[in-house]
Amino acid sequence: IVSMTLTFPEIAERRGTDEWDAYFDLLADAGPQMDRLLMFGDLYTEQHLADMVSNPMFMLAVDAVNSTTQPGALADRTKQPLVYAGQLTYLTKFVKQTGLLRLEEAVRKMTSMPAIHFGLGRRGLLVAGYAADVVVLDMDRIRTPGTITNPAVYAEGVDHVVVNGAVVLDGGAHTGALPGRPLLRA
Repeated sequence: IVSMTLTFPEIAERRGTDEWDAYFDLLADAGPQMDRLLMFGDLYTEQHLADMVSNPMFMLAVDAVNSTTQPGALADRTKQPLVYAGQLTYLTKFVKQTGLLRLEEAVRKMTSMPAIHFGLGRRGLLVAGYAADVVVLDMDRIRTPGTITNPAVYAEGVDHVVVNGAVVLDGGAHTGALPGRPLLRA
């Protein structure tokens, strides 16, 4: 395993190509070892992000490794505030700050749209008989204070979270409940 910290402009310069080709070449070169790549950073311009997010086919499903609460080498490599506030950063930026999306559309792109796409039965909608996964938040108070050096910080403005019908966050405080489980396609 080789561990390097390079920016994409540096990688592109070493490879004699542009940044996007360097990015896709790295993914292709990794082949079956792609899961060993760890990349952080800003890959897109503000216009790229706006074009993607406003596309009717765009959905947001944050997927990240969280080991920051346990000390060790893996925790040192996975420090990332995305784990704690990826969805809220999306809401803050594209609903609250830029107004690119209406709140209802942003929520649909984070809930029912990925649930349907990935075949996660009985998820993603507030419907009788579906898993009770609910977040109560205050858009006026949302703030994501985590940083790369201090990522294990919950977002502010999220008052209540219910996962599989169990209250996980109550009044902004974790209840200790851990009702989450891996989701399988229906």
